[in-house]
Amino acid sequence: MKKKEKKNIDEKSTKTKEPKQIKKKKTNKSCVIVVVLSIVFALVGIFFALLGTKVISFEPKDKGPVLYSLNELVKVGDYVAYDSGNWEEDKEVPNSSTQFTLGGYLKDTNRSDGVSCSYDIDDNKGWRVFSINDGVITLIQSGLSMCYYHGYGASTNDKSVSILTGNDENINFDYFIDERFADSVKVLSKEDIDKFYEEDSSYKRITNDLISIGAPYWLASKSGTYYMWYVTEGGTVATDHVGMYGVRMMVTLKSDVKTEGQNKENEWILNEDVKKDE
Repeated sequence: MKKKEKKNIDEKSTKTKEPKQIKKKKTNKSCVIVVVLSIVFALVGIFFALLGTKVISFEPKDKGPVLYSLNELVKVGDYVAYDSGNWEEDKEVPNSSTQFTLGGYLKDTNRSDGVSCSYDIDDNKGWRVFSINDGVITLIQSGLSMCYYHGYGASTNDKSVSILTGNDENINFDYFIDERFADSVKVLSKEDIDKFYEEDSSYKRITNDLISIGAPYWLASKSGTYYMWYVTEGGTVATDHVGMYGVRMMVTLKSDVKTEGQNKENEWILNEDVKKDE
């Protein structure tokens, strides 16, 4: 009788212990899950809190390119990425019936691309540094800017000079000015060439590719009573001619123009931000 009672007691004891162990395991698992979820929710909360206050930052903010004064880096002959805008109308190449007029361009084409005036020029695009005087840079269009017909007759060169210097009431070359970078514009004159070649004022063949571009063009300067000065296709400064040639524009840049370096075409990039990033 006693043995049976002991057995019953042992069985009862075993049955009571097993549930306790199972309960303990479940409690441990639950605790781990609760802790993990709490950490996850806490991190998510912190993340969105930071986003809301715009404090989070994975990378430093871009401060932009380092800028330098253009006149500290360029030299005469360098190309500059100056944009003179697009033509707003079509204008045919002038002829004897439309003398004393400018033309030769198409609407929506860029003025920096230049025109041909019936002369093919391989490198007719863009702007180059013509001079640097006391830090002030003057650019010249690489090729021909427009075509012009100078007619024959007494004092006709006065009329042409008035047109090509922008003094005629119907002429305004300001459309070549990008106001962010340039102050003034003009047509290349014989005086400009004389200054460029100030050590040699003779009118022999010009070899510098800033002046001799393989196509003839007028200079905004008269010679005698009838004629204008011009540069021949072969690169000689000459006179005694009438008809249709090209003209070349020059723009003078503001003294504080900045650059961020050169592009793939080796043109100096202009930047309107006048502050230098230290």
